[in-house]
Amino acid sequence: MQSFTFQSPTEIIFGRGAEDRVAERLRARGASRILILYGGGSVVESGLLSRIEKNLTSAGLAFLVIGGVRPNPRVSLVREAIREGIAAQANFVLGVGGGSVIDSAKAVAHGIANPTVDIWDIWTHKVEIEQTIPIGTVLTIPAAGSEVSDSAVLTNEDTGQKRGLNSQLNRPVVAFMNPELAFTLPREQIAAGGADIMMHTMERYFTSVKEPNVFTDRVAEQLIRTVMECVRRLLVSRKDYDAMSELMWCGSVSHSGFTELGRRKDFSVHKLGHELSARYDATHAQTLTALWGSWARYVYADDPARFAHFAGAIFGVDAGTDEERARAGIRKMEEFFTEIGMPTSLAGLGVGVLTKGAIEEIASAATANDTIRLGDFRPLTRADAIDLTDARTEALLALPTLLAGEGFGFRRLLGEPPSEEPDDAEAPPAPGVLELTLDVAESAPDKAEPPFDAAVAATLEALCVAGAESEPHDESRRQRQAALAAKAEFFIEALSKWVSHFVQSVVSYFIVHRASPPARAFGPPC
Repeated sequence: MQSFTFQSPTEIIFGRGAEDRVAERLRARGASRILILYGGGSVVESGLLSRIEKNLTSAGLAFLVIGGVRPNPRVSLVREAIREGIAAQANFVLGVGGGSVIDSAKAVAHGIANPTVDIWDIWTHKVEIEQTIPIGTVLTIPAAGSEVSDSAVLTNEDTGQKRGLNSQLNRPVVAFMNPELAFTLPREQIAAGGADIMMHTMERYFTSVKEPNVFTDRVAEQLIRTVMECVRRLLVSRKDYDAMSELMWCGSVSHSGFTELGRRKDFSVHKLGHELSARYDATHAQTLTALWGSWARYVYADDPARFAHFAGAIFGVDAGTDEERARAGIRKMEEFFTEIGMPTSLAGLGVGVLTKGAIEEIASAATANDTIRLGDFRPLTRADAIDLTDARTEALLALPTLLAGEGFGFRRLLGEPPSEEPDDAEAPPAPGVLELTLDVAESAPDKAEPPFDAAVAATLEALCVAGAESEPHDESRRQRQAALAAKAEFFIEALSKWVSHFVQSVVSYFIVHRASPPARAFGPPC
């Protein structure tokens, strides 16, 4: 095992009613004038904020309350909170919410402690942070792990940049974690939270370190398996206390750094995801799952044995060569993301089709115009980042997963909703996707437009548009042909799976409906 330094100074108050100890523990930490930061109305509607305020008032502690934190936390609100916190002479910041609220609380604490410095200068490393005031958290969303981590992200809405800051000063001094506070979360937020926890773990698991790290790896593997199990349970019953407890604690353990000991961080997917969420306000976890498969396919050949081991530990894949098992593990992970409703391609993000220019801008921003390398498993250049997010590649590779997803098939294309899909599960079409039909639709008696799957439509659109925009390969592209050739096998594999699934769906459909097949309209081909 490699040498490491581990520090986790956060006091954890975990379990039912944990938030009732806020005043007691904050007073013990020297708090007297507290700035409370929260996001939307859920903490107000649930009565959580009111209970915390009463708790502080009973203890004789003064407090100022500021709401309005949004996902992908904005630096503008942080600046305003810093000004109010300085005016109120706050000596403690308490974030009540999830990762965005907690990251904002960290920034506010740093800003109050450094009143002459613009907070964005700290986040862009123009000024090194040397002091802060204590930070506490009341966690309501198991996901980001911000309640114990040394990291925080901010988005500058004026510049379209999202930047992260790692510092031991980011670690909260105390975290109150009551799993019951997450019972009212929407199912999509539970899925996104679980995916975020898994990504925090996988981006520490896949690094360049070759030395054995048996205990660290086993912790990471069992943590991922636990998260997958708990997310599945919570999507059925959000009030499963045991499942929510495990999920919440997994989030903290993962991003505390405990699954990193003896390894390193890669986080190249996170860096690219930050650029996507900054530009398109896309959900953070969705950007990660949308990119992970493309990243994994791009780099796995550097250490196929590592990916093969992962496939065995997580999914029980034990047949085939290292390369075959590695690819199977990547597919199975994407299938899990699809199962819980998370995108596995850029087409599934709902941000429309990314043009060649947009992808190049994202790659340039993430790599600081190719002056830095992303990640550790395989340090990525700007050209690498462009290649792994190439619309034609990732869209085609996404098709099998999309088409093989639960409840999707030939009948979905024909306009019939899945038989077991809940009434509230139908998502609105993503903006900018195709909503076309073949000419046959015009002759259909009811002229009804089929509910053509938004993700599939966007994927097909990506293929069409990217193909239309393609340019002759220049010399630099030819120099990267070796790397691109490694993807050819996946194209063949993806096409084979797509054709197989489509044929099976057609056969099944006409077997089921051979007596009186209904007249339906197809969605468009390219």
